[in-house]
Amino acid sequence: MRRLLVALAAFFAVLPSPAARANPPDARPNVLIILSDDQAWSTFSPTLMPTVYSQIVAQGALFTSGYVDTPVCCPSRAEILTGLYGHHTNVIYNISPLRKPTIVRALHDAGYRTGLFGKYLNSWPCWRRPEFDRWVCSGSGKSDYSLVDPTLNVDGQWQKFDGYTTDILAEFLSDFVASTDPGQPFFALYAPTSPHLPANDDRYRSLPVDPPRSPSYDEPTFMDRKPHYMWRGPMPGNERWMIDVQYREMARAVRSLDDSVATVLASLGDRADNTLVFYLSDNGYLYGEHRRWGKGTPYDESVRVPFAIRWPAALSPSGPIVSPALVENVDIAPTIAAVAGLPWQADGYSLVPLITGQATSVRTAVLTEACFGSTRWCPGGGTQIDGQSGVPGYWAVQTHRWTYIEYGTGERELYDRWGDRYELVNLARAPGAEGMEARLAARLLALRTAPPH
Repeated sequence: MRRLLVALAAFFAVLPSPAARANPPDARPNVLIILSDDQAWSTFSPTLMPTVYSQIVAQGALFTSGYVDTPVCCPSRAEILTGLYGHHTNVIYNISPLRKPTIVRALHDAGYRTGLFGKYLNSWPCWRRPEFDRWVCSGSGKSDYSLVDPTLNVDGQWQKFDGYTTDILAEFLSDFVASTDPGQPFFALYAPTSPHLPANDDRYRSLPVDPPRSPSYDEPTFMDRKPHYMWRGPMPGNERWMIDVQYREMARAVRSLDDSVATVLASLGDRADNTLVFYLSDNGYLYGEHRRWGKGTPYDESVRVPFAIRWPAALSPSGPIVSPALVENVDIAPTIAAVAGLPWQADGYSLVPLITGQATSVRTAVLTEACFGSTRWCPGGGTQIDGQSGVPGYWAVQTHRWTYIEYGTGERELYDRWGDRYELVNLARAPGAEGMEARLAARLLALRTAPPH
């Protein structure tokens, strides 16, 4: 009898408790998106972002050909949340509302705990949204873009805070992770308005920063056959000075942002191994390249963004990856859907095969666009500084080698980036380029007209 009791005790000792049987740990990965605001490739470096490089890039995958479909804040964020191109979201500028389903809603309905910490969409006044269990919103409504002493909407209530916005949001996110049941997966969007102007986080104000001076800086746009909206004379000295000041402010804000990323990543603790982390910007930024500053254009400085992913549980056994694969912001939602086991119709593709090393590419071309390419000028795209005109609507296709652009004005651009990395010499309608232009025009049409898959 004693032996029987001992055997039964051993048997029941290895069975899960009733509570454990009722609430088994969820093996689905957590998801964290770290989304910077107006960050150019020229401010993405180990010097300015030591945490991102050491804890995400060096432990995951860096994509050197990462693009956004539309290089403007609200459209790009809508594309991230849906996996749809701008002409399918109908979010064409910062005033456009998003009415399509988002991956956040799907995750919430599937049992994920969800949280927003920072900017949602410019067109949304920071009112709390039901698909988010935790809501700390900045950058719209009563909240401005200041990186110091922000006003934030916390779960539906406006509150004034003292301190640096990036740190405050990072602490809210850390508390969110700590308060999430270990058996429940979470989704968190950390999206401070940094380094977006005014970029007034001054903690690294003494950090030496050299503004970029690529061959496209102050490019003679008349001579290089740029479209009419790009035509202008040399940038005057006061404009060069202003652009350099803004670059230094934004670059130093990036350095401060990196410190808050360290806080966010540390909060993952033992959940880090099974947390899928994305780092990217909503658009790039020009600092005098092609005689422009800002965003919205189809040039590389505007549409190519920092783009890195870390997921230790699934990373290729070969270790960290530096990949030239063409990836895009519309790939984030289908990637999340794939790892969470959710059906999701999107224009983008799951990037899991790239992370695991099962594939080296998911596409051979990316689409970039603004205002459906059919309007002459994008809403709100008027003159920003003396001599700088708004950007007409456009469609564009990027391959590993070529950039081809069609504007609503009827103008065209074609660049061979293998021989012209900085997109200086427009080959559209040039002798000998007709065949390539025709092939890329056909490819662009196919991307524009294809339905989500």
